[in-house]
Amino acid sequence: MLVARDSRHHRRGQQADILGGLRSLLRRLAAIASGQYHRGPKRSRQRHGSSAFHGRAYARHDTTGRRVWLIKQEISAWRLGALVCAFLVVLWLAWCVVAQTAALSLVQSDPDAALSFVADQPVALNRLAQRELLNSDSNLDAAGQWAQRTLRASPLNARALTLLGLIAERKGNQKSAVALMRISAARTWGYPTAQAWLFDYELRRANYPDALLHLDAFLRSDFQSRAESFPMLASFTAYPAAFKALIALLATSPPWRDWLLSELSSRLSNQARLIELYSALSETENPPTKKELWPYLSRLINDGNFEQAYQAWLRTLPRDQRARETYPFNRDFDLPIGDLPFNWSLETTAGADMQIVAAGDGGGKRALLVQFSGARVHFAMNQLMLLPAGDYSFTGRVKTERLVTSRGLWWRIGCANSSQTLANTELVSGTMRWTEFKVDFQVPVTGCEAQSLQLELPARIDPELRIEGQVWYQNLQIMPITKTAAPLH
Repeated sequence: MLVARDSRHHRRGQQADILGGLRSLLRRLAAIASGQYHRGPKRSRQRHGSSAFHGRAYARHDTTGRRVWLIKQEISAWRLGALVCAFLVVLWLAWCVVAQTAALSLVQSDPDAALSFVADQPVALNRLAQRELLNSDSNLDAAGQWAQRTLRASPLNARALTLLGLIAERKGNQKSAVALMRISAARTWGYPTAQAWLFDYELRRANYPDALLHLDAFLRSDFQSRAESFPMLASFTAYPAAFKALIALLATSPPWRDWLLSELSSRLSNQARLIELYSALSETENPPTKKELWPYLSRLINDGNFEQAYQAWLRTLPRDQRARETYPFNRDFDLPIGDLPFNWSLETTAGADMQIVAAGDGGGKRALLVQFSGARVHFAMNQLMLLPAGDYSFTGRVKTERLVTSRGLWWRIGCANSSQTLANTELVSGTMRWTEFKVDFQVPVTGCEAQSLQLELPARIDPELRIEGQVWYQNLQIMPITKTAAPLH
């Protein structure tokens, strides 16, 4: 029987009646469980004077109160069900986290144990397939089943596709092997096994452009294998069709291009091919950078091919700067300073700081400022030049301030391909205002195809390397002084 609690409330709907009935039923069940519920009227007689009976009744009442606490809170069945479901979901999620963590920790060392936690763990399945494939008496069908299980769990798993391709190749099904490898390579460019396999496949077919595309993907993802890949890349310079494909790929400026050009510059025996490669790249939308030019120019210079090196460097300049064929190049320091041999190189040296500043003499020109800290400095600043044979004068201006050194600083002009010195300027030290300097020298007809202009500290012993103070240079110029001298380059 359902009884209304408050006469002022209207009669509730059918759903409220059902919930009320359920709450009443739960109360009765709790009362029955506690021993306090009787069907008939209360007939038991109390025995007066029995303290033990009253104590037991009180304890029974307290226990019953605790048991029916949930019912007294009048929690709805829907809310109770939602709480139970949420608890089960949290429990399930916690187990998933534990199982996945355990599987990942075991996937390399014990893939079988990893699968006991997560039955479709892709890495573990692939490990088992690979292990079976590498066995001397491998069961190709079993390896294929492991890989297929991986694909059922992860349909586009690149490693599983590659393993199936290797299995097809072992079974002699080349067509299926190629198809699977191409799907794997298209799925992700970051898996090197498929890329290396396809590179070898296309190379055997003399399909050099496609082979290089796969090699490009391989080199982008596996930096450790660059050294092993160099002989293959170097071999592309030996055949015209392969060399053409290599130039086309390098013209796109892949991220490993500077590494390859550096290796080719130092290791390729065919210098003509090297020159052809750089010349072709200089005509593309991505010409060689200064970083990529440095090893190439160093190779040409070391081989005595100064003219070719100069022409390669000249192509890096804007057209308006190419017309300034004066010596030394950028003699007024009004152009950007570069790090290539035919321009000024301001390299950071411990104990010496070099920078281009305003001369401060009111003429508006710029000057080279070198500041020394007082430490021992292995200091040198140079520029490579190509002067024709003849007589020349080197002039400029210098200023010093508290320049303390055992000997001083000077400019030395010498032959680049030998230790021959053509001239030295006077040593400077101490403090002096802007002062003109001049020195004459002669470039011989033979044995001095290129010259080096170098600002240096001519120390003979280690203590003479210590230098402190400041020095400025400006208005540097080399001019022919006889009519027999050929025009400057």
